[in-house]
Amino acid sequence: MNGAVSSVTMRYGSISRVPATSYKLFQRFYSKTGSMEHPFFKMSKMEQFALCFSERRTSLANGAEIFPTCVDDLNGMSKQLRLNSIDLSNKREVNKWLLNYRNKCMGMKPDLLVSIDNSKVAAHVYITKEKYPQLNEIVELFESDKLATSDPVILNSLIDYTLLNKHSGLFVENIYTFLLHNYTHSSDALNLIVSSIRLHLNSKLDYFPDIENIVSRILITVNDLPENADIASFDPIFQDLLHGIASRFSLETTLSGFNSSILYQMLQYQLVRCQNTVQSKILFGLLLTRNVRPSDEIICLYLDLLNEKTKGLKPLETKLQKLTYLSDFRELIEHNPPIALIYFLIPLCDTLNELRNIVEIIKNLGDKKQQYFNDTLPFLLEQYKSVLNRDKSIYSPVEVANLYDAVKDANEGNFPEKFLNEIIVLLVSKGNFSKAANIIDNHPSLNDSCSLNELSCYFCEGDTTEKKKFVKHYNISMREKDHKPTTI
Repeated sequence: MNGAVSSVTMRYGSISRVPATSYKLFQRFYSKTGSMEHPFFKMSKMEQFALCFSERRTSLANGAEIFPTCVDDLNGMSKQLRLNSIDLSNKREVNKWLLNYRNKCMGMKPDLLVSIDNSKVAAHVYITKEKYPQLNEIVELFESDKLATSDPVILNSLIDYTLLNKHSGLFVENIYTFLLHNYTHSSDALNLIVSSIRLHLNSKLDYFPDIENIVSRILITVNDLPENADIASFDPIFQDLLHGIASRFSLETTLSGFNSSILYQMLQYQLVRCQNTVQSKILFGLLLTRNVRPSDEIICLYLDLLNEKTKGLKPLETKLQKLTYLSDFRELIEHNPPIALIYFLIPLCDTLNELRNIVEIIKNLGDKKQQYFNDTLPFLLEQYKSVLNRDKSIYSPVEVANLYDAVKDANEGNFPEKFLNEIIVLLVSKGNFSKAANIIDNHPSLNDSCSLNELSCYFCEGDTTEKKKFVKHYNISMREKDHKPTTI
């Protein structure tokens, strides 16, 4: 969910100052102070209905501070990223917020994300030094153990001299792809070639598809380098080339003009070689906006990088950072998430709303839902326990029952037996005795460890009729196992 909340009161929680180097990551927030993003927050119809009938001040998600929001600091000189709650003070604000929310939900793209074939993205290299002996003088720069020069002007001059022969059949882009394919045996050689390309942007390189082929070849080269290769000196040169391309071809940003295959290569480069979360986030956003789904492997690399970058932070700060870096992932989360992404999101759920949305996402995964539920159920139950200890919402008994029903439906009517005791304890702890009794009635194979003594601590409150119904069904199950009935 995203939108502006300028007329809505926000209560500030965890704070993180936005670094200057991260400006582009957060530029979407800057258009309106108070813009917010949450990659999987949704309101149920019941919550929307209850919000409409509020006669006094109310809050989204029971006032929980779960919305990453970019705001001006007190002196207005910089931006701060915070987890906020959103308070609506009257019916007019409620109606305005709900109308904006529904319009955004209706405007979401229903298209399925498509994967990309990234196996053939660079132009074929047809030049050889045997076929074009006029390249010998250029080749000699690279064939010795040590580069003959590190000055890109010299390489430029040799290339220009070679191209003076208009009948050679060579173009500047052909020479560069030939050099990148055959003579990038060291980082110094790669730096020399890329620096030379940058100088030729203002003269002979004037056709953007040729530029794309060259950039693609550069990325293939650097992504194929050994893992321990030092690219510290290469990255500033490469970034300068990208800025030069953007200026030369009047691109809106340094990345926006490239095709999706090249953006995908850049994403691999930023994740694996640079481990740059900001640039990776921008590239994920561009690809997902174009309806391109990165591979599970790439997504997992990004999640691992986020875990590494947020290690040691306080829980609220960790949630703030992770939700922000996933702000473009809504389509991916809702329609085709890898299971690693579900594992990643579960610990970020601090409210029943967020947990319910995760359950709904898994429910809508078709053939995958059984595997996803069975694999993530232990973690879901653990998170439900944690949230229910804090959340006093009137919906909590229903939410636990909905989890049981969703998992049971995904398993063709069979809830995994080893987790039945835990779900019953959760239901009874929230006063949903009727649902707990029905579960026991429908599962005569329940472990004996699920005893009334274990649940008796939850009977101090609640409707007597419900408690009696629970005990009645509990005793029926126990008699079938030749156990002595229990009374309260």
